[in-house]
Amino acid sequence: YIKPAGQSYATNPKSKLKKAAQLPARYGSIEKDVRDQNPFGTCWAFAGTGSFEYAVDKKTGSNTDYSEEHMIQRLSKNGDTGYQITSKDTGGNEYMYSGYFTSGYGPVSDSLFPYDTTKSTLQIIPSILNAKGNYRATDVQFFKTTDDANGALNSETVNTVKQAVYNNGSATCGITWDSSMIQEDKVSYYNSDDNARNDSNHEVLIVGWDDDYAKENFPVRPAGNGAFLCKNSWGKDFGDNGYFYISYYDGFLGMQEFSMAFGKISSDNTCNRIYQYDPLGATTAFGYNDELYCANVFPENGQKLARKEQLGSVSFYTYDNDYNYEVYIVSSFKNQNSFQKLPSPAARGNCRYAGYHTVDFSRPVTLKAGTRFA
Repeated sequence: YIKPAGQSYATNPKSKLKKAAQLPARYGSIEKDVRDQNPFGTCWAFAGTGSFEYAVDKKTGSNTDYSEEHMIQRLSKNGDTGYQITSKDTGGNEYMYSGYFTSGYGPVSDSLFPYDTTKSTLQIIPSILNAKGNYRATDVQFFKTTDDANGALNSETVNTVKQAVYNNGSATCGITWDSSMIQEDKVSYYNSDDNARNDSNHEVLIVGWDDDYAKENFPVRPAGNGAFLCKNSWGKDFGDNGYFYISYYDGFLGMQEFSMAFGKISSDNTCNRIYQYDPLGATTAFGYNDELYCANVFPENGQKLARKEQLGSVSFYTYDNDYNYEVYIVSSFKNQNSFQKLPSPAARGNCRYAGYHTVDFSRPVTLKAGTRFA
């Protein structure tokens, strides 16, 4: 797990996490099968793929199984996505699997690309490039932990995570793993080592909680009861059929990279094409304090549209919460002079949360054949 640098995500009660009438004291199950990432450092891929599985299961009532192998291979440095994975031990983070899901590259069924435990090498082959995702994430939310006076998660953060899990099925989370901090039966985990504060080294999937989970279950007693139910990626022999509990009071839970949830997923029945150009890949994040102007020009490499198209929405990423945006569409782009006189905004608004956003236009923008657009 590679910790992204320089984040400052914030929990925002005005985000699009829908409020339930009242959250139960206990929620979640250990019914979904647990996979094994070994022998490679691919916990990030299993957590990310798992989060999409739970989102689709929540949406459809099914029991999906998507391919970690396809995502890892698709994000290879040898591919055209700009990511820097050179082997299955390179590591990864939530930016990378979020970019994969929002781009429409995946997910694809695990039966098409089973996880290969024998090879760490990556290769981009036609079957990897041409596989069509079953769904696409249109909105992905990130939010930051807020600690109490003792360095543990405060009640607002705990409730925000619960709400994300309740609405979307799960939330991913970085933790600081220390094998000496787990109970002998590998079910109850609480890291009490203050020296490990900045050493996030593993990513898991939060799929439930138990407010009454007794503090006596942990080798070192936390300040109170309560724990999140986590799905790990070390096979069924770990913990309780692959699941374990981590205390609400674990000061390393989430750290700065906590957490992500899929706000919306789409089968893209009305979207025939996704234009995207990401030559560097979202492997890290940086902030800006004033205004940012940017433009993407499509099709790439000087090509032109082969036929008339209708542009219906645009997606973009924000580093933190509460950003205002305006989207302009230049439908007949020729050169930089085309930006001298912009049309009226096709969309404008405010992003309440950090992450990926998809904005639908009130009316599609017509793009003519033989032109480029920005």
